[in-house]
Amino acid sequence: MRKQLLFLLFAFGLLLGSTQQLVAQRSRVIINHLPKEKKTSSLKTLANQITRNTTTDTQKSRAIFTWIATNIDYDSDLRYNPKLQEEYFRSKDKLIKKALERKKTVCAGYAYLFQALCREVGIEASVIDGFTKKTVPSNTVRNQVHHTWNAVKLNGNWELLDITWATSFGKNGMPDTFWYRTRPQDFILTHYPKDVAWTLLKNPISFRRFEGVLATN
Repeated sequence: MRKQLLFLLFAFGLLLGSTQQLVAQRSRVIINHLPKEKKTSSLKTLANQITRNTTTDTQKSRAIFTWIATNIDYDSDLRYNPKLQEEYFRSKDKLIKKALERKKTVCAGYAYLFQALCREVGIEASVIDGFTKKTVPSNTVRNQVHHTWNAVKLNGNWELLDITWATSFGKNGMPDTFWYRTRPQDFILTHYPKDVAWTLLKNPISFRRFEGVLATN
């Protein structure tokens, strides 16, 4: 009886390991099939290319998140160049176009590109302006936002994500997936939206309390 039990535990361990390996392989397959830095004539074409091996909205949004984070670098030149900002920020369409042309952008570019690609495959996404622990100076005024991120609606629920931070904290050319569908109670430790409703918390904390909360990242 003891030998049979040990055998069953061993077999279960092999099955679990094989299942986990298969899931990892499938995840890599989806990522490996994403179009790498491919020029496109339209956002619709690009969105369809990125999501062609997916079926659910969750898979589609994850593929879009991953493609942007692995193909669009952070644009430090744009961040610190007022003249470029004046040119690129004339409209969100201009910002998206420049992000795809130059393969780099800033937080607003990431957010508007994600929203636009999601829209092309029928997924609702919002662009959220606000503050983060890295960008909140001591004399912050609530109407002067410093960062931009997204919320995406999946299975009837809003989920939070930040492609800028996923790119910044990523390793080995892959984004940090902690910043995709991050739990609201974790997101609030580092991000505070201008519209408090986008904390997605039943009992949102105040902005002043946010300033005093110790960030874990």
